[in-house]
Amino acid sequence: FTQAKFHQDELVQDGVIRQLEIVGEAVVRISGQFRDKHPEWPWASMRAMRNHLVHGYANVRLDIVWETVVNDLPALVKLAETALEDLLGEHG
Repeated sequence: FTQAKFHQDELVQDGVIRQLEIVGEAVVRISGQFRDKHPEWPWASMRAMRNHLVHGYANVRLDIVWETVVNDLPALVKLAETALEDLLGEHG
């Protein structure tokens, strides 16, 4: 998927934005203990993105959404995979 196609497809934009909102909402619900154990995560940035998407939709900059998905999300997926492995190792 290209950035140009992303900017042209409102359905995809809505879906991507909604998924980022869900990630941001999940971040709010993560325990302080887990956040303290994983300071490498950009907790404040994820909450801020969620708040902007939820409360400022008319002002959402699609270029920033695109850059977040392309540049930031892959690293977050890696962090999540590592955290999940750690949790499974502790409880498995």
